[in-house]
Amino acid sequence: MRAARAERREAAVVAALALTVWTAPAVAAPADAVRCAVAVQLAVRRRAAGARLAVRIGLHAGAAPDPATGARATPIYQTASFVFPDSDHAAALFNMERAGHVYSRISNPTCAVLEERISALEGGVGAIAVASGQAALHLAIATLLGAGSHIVASRSLYGGSHNLLHYTLPRFGIETTFVDPRDVEMLQDLVVAAVHSRFKQPRAEMTRRICRALENPYVNILAHPTGRLIGKREPYNVDLEAVFAAARRHGKALEINSYPERLDLNDVHARRARELEVLLAINTDTHALDQLDSMRLGVATARRAWVEPAEVINTWTLDTLRAWARKPAPAPRRRAAGRSVR
Repeated sequence: MRAARAERREAAVVAALALTVWTAPAVAAPADAVRCAVAVQLAVRRRAAGARLAVRIGLHAGAAPDPATGARATPIYQTASFVFPDSDHAAALFNMERAGHVYSRISNPTCAVLEERISALEGGVGAIAVASGQAALHLAIATLLGAGSHIVASRSLYGGSHNLLHYTLPRFGIETTFVDPRDVEMLQDLVVAAVHSRFKQPRAEMTRRICRALENPYVNILAHPTGRLIGKREPYNVDLEAVFAAARRHGKALEINSYPERLDLNDVHARRARELEVLLAINTDTHALDQLDSMRLGVATARRAWVEPAEVINTWTLDTLRAWARKPAPAPRRRAAGRSVR
């Protein structure tokens, strides 16, 4: 029964997305509409089937039945050393020219299966298992940072993590600034505002609520401006013209949310925002690694709205983005000649 409901929801989403694709402005290229419709359907179906498939893959990823006994489960290999067929094979392993195990403190067949299963479940390219959270934290920092790097961290961190950042890492040239997590101004890079409650407010009240958020000097981007969930929830009853005007007046960006069940702003609204010189941001609304693939749906929406690259803040350099995020006045209009977002 649950599967039947899921299939009905999937069908409704696919139908609604296909309708959205085909009701774009007349200037949109038919070939793009076909490609976008196919991409959306594949994304929705892949997501629906992906969760079921990921569980199946994760259960057995990295493992194979024992060739001698046929046992399905991976044994716990309680060995620190490994035997090599010849010296050339051993040299290739130690030189990391081929995959394999040389010492259990580095890698172990049992741990390797766990790592491959975690990687398969998360849609990653690899994983590393460690024995403690402190080891995981140190490994992540040592992999990503080096001498001269700077970390901004909450001063409410657990003691062991605080000591690592405050006492140990400075010896290696990595400095940390500790801040109060409640100090929004200190932490701000980009602040995204969104409606997440009271979706049924009257039109005037909802419009006033969103416009007030856009007036906030700390807010940079308004997320999923209409709040729709395709096949599940209707858009808010909001005056988008007033929202677009407020965004332009205060120099804020509006999101093209490329999550397949949102696509919000849609292409029609994105085109109107562009006509009113409103900046746009494309975001996947990602809650899992495999959802990053939906970025192409947001790009397709922007292309169908004839949005230029310079009108999407994702395309800006980091320095330009930071300068805009900290600037209270509207950002200067920057039109790029030529093609739409690719």
